[in-house]
Amino acid sequence: MKEIILAHLSSYPLMTGKDIIKLLFQSEFAGEHIIKNSSQTYNHLKQECQNLNNKTYQIEPIGNNLVRFHLFNANEIELYTINQLFVCSAHHHNGSKEQLIKILKQIRQLDLPIIDLNNEIDNYLQQNCPIISHSNIYRETYKPHYRVMKAEFVYYYPILLEINKLLLVKSEIKIAIDGMSASGKSTLANILDMIYDCNIFHMDDFFLQLFQRNEKRLNSIGENIDHERFKNEVLMPLTKQQEVWYRRFDCTRMRLENNVVKMNYKNINIIEGSYSMHHDLIGYYDYKIALKISSDIQTKRIIKRNGIDMFERFKDIWIPMENDYFKFFKIYEQADIVFDNTDIEI
Repeated sequence: MKEIILAHLSSYPLMTGKDIIKLLFQSEFAGEHIIKNSSQTYNHLKQECQNLNNKTYQIEPIGNNLVRFHLFNANEIELYTINQLFVCSAHHHNGSKEQLIKILKQIRQLDLPIIDLNNEIDNYLQQNCPIISHSNIYRETYKPHYRVMKAEFVYYYPILLEINKLLLVKSEIKIAIDGMSASGKSTLANILDMIYDCNIFHMDDFFLQLFQRNEKRLNSIGENIDHERFKNEVLMPLTKQQEVWYRRFDCTRMRLENNVVKMNYKNINIIEGSYSMHHDLIGYYDYKIALKISSDIQTKRIIKRNGIDMFERFKDIWIPMENDYFKFFKIYEQADIVFDNTDIEI
């Protein structure tokens, strides 16, 4: 946390002890303390952004996987998305007064170049850690306009903005998330699930059954997934706005599970996994996301996730098959957005 405080001091040299405490408070609690209902926060946001001149947002890390999202002169759908992410960030971030007190006591022991920081912290602790505002000099000098959000929400802001634009004209959407192994497809799907009320379907549940694994099929590009079953059991019912019933493929036993999965119909449905944009399926989607990462980061993630022995199978078998599929079916050219996840931790 010391590095983050020093970074903020470099950008805002007139920060006082009060502003340091506010930074720590936000890092612990996000924006939960100012959210009463989303309508109120939206109206406040709208008023605040009206008089801003900057045309895009900037972000600053504040610790605990949170950032300050600095506001801009946003249009209506941008305002809606910003408010949505702000509210969701508060709901999905858990802080505690005990942890804040612990951090404040730790910061008190550091040699930070701020006059009366320790006295400010002592007085704040004696008041039992109330909600705190920026100092007058900070507000007057830097005129802060921001919202505290989860870093991964902000990272995917361009995607979330496009989804919200689509929801303005469509009441029901299906979203495909395809891309390289270990590029963050499941992570993105889970983030979307945190923000929207949606279903998630995994292509890994639709590997080929043993009777389908003949030489001709396994040697055909993109045919190592049971796209026929996925289309019939998932996409067709969704198109008819019906509930979905299917059985997952069990890779350890190489057969379908006995239990049947039932998914109630929802207006937003996420299909994640390699081969989700197979040419037999791609026409069903309203928005198509393709993720990529650098090859060295892919290697590190697969080894971390699956182990070195399993990585050899990825390197020799599965990654070449995926690359042939991406190239042959022009997956990245057909995607509505191509997103490079090399720099995000997943």
